[in-house]
Amino acid sequence: MTDLSRMTNEQLLAAYQAAKGGAAPAKPKTLSAQEQIALRKAREAASGSDEAARTAEQFVDINRRQNTGGLWAIPGIGKLAGPFDSDISQMNALTARMAPQQRVPGSGETSNKDLSLFLQAVPGLDKPGPANSAIARQARADAARRQEYAVFLDRWASERGTLAGAEQAWLQSQSRPRPAAPAIAAPRKPAASTKGVRVLSIEPAGK
Repeated sequence: MTDLSRMTNEQLLAAYQAAKGGAAPAKPKTLSAQEQIALRKAREAASGSDEAARTAEQFVDINRRQNTGGLWAIPGIGKLAGPFDSDISQMNALTARMAPQQRVPGSGETSNKDLSLFLQAVPGLDKPGPANSAIARQARADAARRQEYAVFLDRWASERGTLAGAEQAWLQSQSRPRPAAPAIAAPRKPAASTKGVRVLSIEPAGK
């Protein structure tokens, strides 16, 4: 007769399953260290891209009342005007926050050349309103895709205990037609005013 007191929990479960005519359930798989890193990076990328998209949308909200492009594309004019205008100051701060977010994690320090390229990829005073709106719309679409990818990997790992085959399955799912990203209204061009630095139209003397 079997001494049940000497059996481990796993042995007891196996014996119970055998008595019922079924096999003991397989031991759950655990993610490898490399898979755990991949999962963590996917979550971090989703979080970072969502923050970048929200920052870009904040910029566009201000852009609806504050004109950009034109004279604002003159190098340095935004920094000069910032201390005298709260909207310009906030837009400068938002652009400065977004630029470093373009760096790929783990790629090392950001050089001045890199920063210059990053500034071209984010909303800024130097770009017309419609261009800033298009950049923000693309940032939101990218954030949604990264969030969807992170959720996909989480579900795959939870159901299978591994990430093996997940990348291929994800790419196949992305090959299907997808709906277009929601449009973000382009900022309206504010009327020129005579207050401070908001004057964008300059007439020749004598008129």
